[in-house]
Amino acid sequence: MEQNMTTMDLLEQHLLAAFQSMEPPQHLLTLARKCGGGSITQDVQHFIWLHCINKPVSTILVSRTLSFGNNLFVSRTSVPYPASPCGT
Repeated sequence: MEQNMTTMDLLEQHLLAAFQSMEPPQHLLTLARKCGGGSITQDVQHFIWLHCINKPVSTILVSRTLSFGNNLFVSRTSVPYPASPCGT
């Protein structure tokens, strides 16, 4: 289900704005964890996919998207998945 800016919560808006303004990947990961209540849940990953990664991007943003994706993958594989993920 596609969200627009009026239905996103404030943390999701901050994450999207940080991604669009090309904040460093570590900052994006911090915001992603805040959206998930301390961990990067499946709901947060889905949000990132829909609103940050799965959008047409300019060639300038491609390397930033790949860098964030790599950091997200490393973060998710190094931290155990929570027993009951919090929704966004």
